Amino acid sequence: FDSNSSASNFIIYSSTSDPGTLNRAEWIEYIGVFFNKELEASQAINGTIERYNCHSGAARLSAGSQ
Repeated sequence: FDSNSSASNFIIYSSTSDPGTLNRAEWIEYIGVFFNKELEASQAINGTIERYNCHSGAARLSAGSQ
């Protein structure tokens, strides 16, 4: 690894060290920028957030009824 190289074509990131489930999922938006896929990444994360909120809400309701 030569950090002074102008020909570097890779990135380093650690999505697993980002606390919180949704925080980790949002790394797809970061990666999408490098592939000119911002729209697709945004759609993917929005769908993930919607499903996460739906399921976590249902789990809270279920836990409260027991």
